[in-house]
Amino acid sequence: MSHDQRVKPSGNARRALLSGAMLSLIDQAMLSATNFGIGLLFIRLASKSDYGLYAQFFGVLMLSQALQNAISNAPLVSLGPKLRGRRQRSLAAHLLRFQSLVSAAAGVAAIAVVSLLSGILSIAELTPMVGCSFAVALVGQWLREYARNFHFCIYRPGMALTTDAVYSVGVIAGLLTIASLDQFGTSTVLLTLGAASIVSGLIGLVLSGPQPLGMHGRAKPALARAWHVSRWTLPSVLLSWVSNNTFAFVVAIIIGLAASADISAARLLLMPAGLCLTAWTKVFAPRMSSWWGLGARDTIRSATVYSCVALLALILTYTVVLLLAFPLLEQFLLGERYSSAAALIPLWALFFSVNAVRGVGTAVLVGAERFKDLFVFGLIGAAVSLLGSVAGTIIWGTGGAVLGLALGELCLLLLIATIGRRRIVASTP
Repeated sequence: MSHDQRVKPSGNARRALLSGAMLSLIDQAMLSATNFGIGLLFIRLASKSDYGLYAQFFGVLMLSQALQNAISNAPLVSLGPKLRGRRQRSLAAHLLRFQSLVSAAAGVAAIAVVSLLSGILSIAELTPMVGCSFAVALVGQWLREYARNFHFCIYRPGMALTTDAVYSVGVIAGLLTIASLDQFGTSTVLLTLGAASIVSGLIGLVLSGPQPLGMHGRAKPALARAWHVSRWTLPSVLLSWVSNNTFAFVVAIIIGLAASADISAARLLLMPAGLCLTAWTKVFAPRMSSWWGLGARDTIRSATVYSCVALLALILTYTVVLLLAFPLLEQFLLGERYSSAAALIPLWALFFSVNAVRGVGTAVLVGAERFKDLFVFGLIGAAVSLLGSVAGTIIWGTGGAVLGLALGELCLLLLIATIGRRRIVASTP
């Protein structure tokens, strides 16, 4: 009997995977519904310019999230499942301490930059208060994301769901409050997101956190091992952000903030489909790392194929339902101002379909610790995505921007499926 056959998941393990995937899917559906509600409130209560500004700040918030993924989440997910007991707790605690210092410094820098820009740019909605609110949102986002990623790392998706449930309830309560007070806007929404994230993140740490205030030995060995991962994931996630989030800035510069709002609204409608990949990653990425450590290549291969098929089926089904329901959404929720979003839905569906398959391939390479390869592939994909978005926007408008993003994802997928796969095969016995 081969080693790979001996480490195939048992019936209980498969049931745990399925239940974990379902809990993660519920978690992401809840977060998606929360973000969807924010977008709808902006559409109904704010101007297109204000929504366009929020979309850009949200894009920067996703950039900060990408940095946090590289600094703490990637080492935690790729190394944590291979460690046991005290070494795992030590790694988790030191990563939390380090990321807390970095997020605080980034928040201070954000306040300074936004305050400076508010005095230079002639944008009425851009005020120093927006910078303060963004800083709170950034610190809170990092804390909550770390707590939930630690829960997934120790295979406790139920605790991650509890943490995010507290967050969603806090966001909904805050949004209803500021809407009733007629204070809905970019600044108040970011402040609400930050406050809800801080509260839920602290609760998440109390539930089963790494106890950062305890004694966990010297920080240098744990952080040195984490840096072995982060030195490649840091530039990789920056490139990923460029590939997936600069469309709002490109469209705003070339066409205007109103067009940026249109493309953001269309993406908002497809985000539930896109978050299927996020739900999958939270559950399967730590297990991919564990399977690679066990040498379970057959398990990895079958999980990869089944995951791609399942994700594509979910995305395509959701897209069909969305297109059929769009007239009702336009009539009761979106309004005539966003009628042009319908034409962008199939394009965003194409992007998220390619993105899902590429994301599965990325998780496989992360589990195998092929971080340098992912950086090189990401560099090429980001260049194709950025150039394609700019050229597409100039030639075809907002639809061209989405096509440019999809082209970059397709390029990255092909690199992972060909060169990345060959290098994994060549480097493993």
